[in-house]
Parts: sequence; C-alpha cells; structure tokens
Amino acid sequence: APLSGSIDLNGKVVAEQIGAQIFIDGWAMVAPGDPALAADLARRAGSVSHDGEAIYGAQVLAAMDALAFVEHDIDTLIDTGMELIPHDSVIYRMIGDIRNWHAATPDDWRKTREKIAAHYGYDKYGGNCHMVPNHGLIIHALLHGGGDFQRSLMIVNTCGWDTDCNSGN
Repeated sequence: APLSGSIDLNGKVVAEQIGAQIFIDGWAMVAPGDPALAADLARRAGSVSHDGEAIYGAQVLAAMDALAFVEHDIDTLIDTGMELIPHDSVIYRMIGDIRNWHAATPDDWRKTREKIAAHYGYDKYGGNCHMVPNHGLIIHALLHGGGDFQRSLMIVNTCGWDTDCNSGN
C-alpha cells in the first residue's frame, strides 16, 4: 500500500468496490472521539486493496463512527466525515445531493432511494459491489431514520444492493 490497491494497478472499477468501507468499525473503536485519526487509519488500511471513492467513503464512515462515541447529532457526524475527504469527490457531492433530496421529502424515504438509484446507481458505478451506491444508502438511511436505529436499519435493508455491509456499517 498505497500502490497495491491503486486505480493505476487495478483499474477504477475494481479499486472502488466497497471493501475499504466494510472494515472501518475497528478504526472508530481505537480512536473514539477522534474522527481525524479514525479516517486516517481507514485511508491507510483501505489503500491496501482500494483507492479513490472507496477510500473516501471509508474515511467518512470511520470518522462518523469515531465521533459517535461523543456526538449524537447525525448532521454533525456527517459534516465531520465530509470535511475529511476531497470536496470535489463523488462521495462528497453525493452526500450533499442526498441531504437535499431528504430535505425535499423528509417523510418519504422511497423518493430519496429513487433519486440515489437514478443518479448514483449500479448502472453508473460498475463491478459487483461499488462503493458509491452503497455508501449513499447508508447516509440516506441515517437521515431518513432520524436517530431511530431500528428505522435506519429497516430503510437500509429495504433499499437493497449490499444489505449486509450497508446495515453492518
């Protein structure tokens, strides 16, 4: 790492699959309350097998998980995660879009799911399990769950795609 997971060696589609994100929980647990450290550890570990948007999604969730030890406001958690990734990344832009779609239809998570599929779905991000669509569903479920853990799990699982990783994260 970081060359082993790089886009240059593996191609963009392979390098940006979901794997870097599914291992982030440990980084939050060794850095409770320290989102920057958790995001850095997620970046370094994720670069063994991934690159690009896969790394950014892993960093966002690692930061959010680490901060969740001391902060419970979902918007603050998301803001913090977003500040640790490039602002010109797809993940950053997608999170902004999801927040806007959620604000437009806060009581209808299915409408936001449709927008995610239309703009960031598997037809646009290839491979077996791309980071971008699945990361979007996690952010979507947290926002529409409104702090209700069971509701967020119901939403993320009902949305489909990579349900085991998405609900695990």
